[in-house]
Amino acid sequence: MMACCTLSETFMIQTAPATADRAPDPGSPYHTAEVLAWVEQAQQGDQAAFGSLIRLFSRDVYGKAFSILKNHQDADDAVQELKLLEDAIGSLRDSVDQMLVSS
Repeated sequence: MMACCTLSETFMIQTAPATADRAPDPGSPYHTAEVLAWVEQAQQGDQAAFGSLIRLFSRDVYGKAFSILKNHQDADDAVQELKLLEDAIGSLRDSVDQMLVSS
């Protein structure tokens, strides 16, 4: 028989403090001014900044994918899909920009 459980909202709140309560590690390479600027730029549609974030985090994405998928080829495929998504988003954004300019 498979065990099943659900997490109550109270339990989740007690074990996972709000993100705002956590201070970033000042020694972390992921909390530099440059990375924070890339995040802001990517949120505003800057594809180069988005690409920089993907390159920076691709090892972490691979590690997380492997921990879930338990297979190197599938983890590689997941990282590749993220990179393809980056290209697709850029192409879509270019198409929308061209449509807006030509209207």
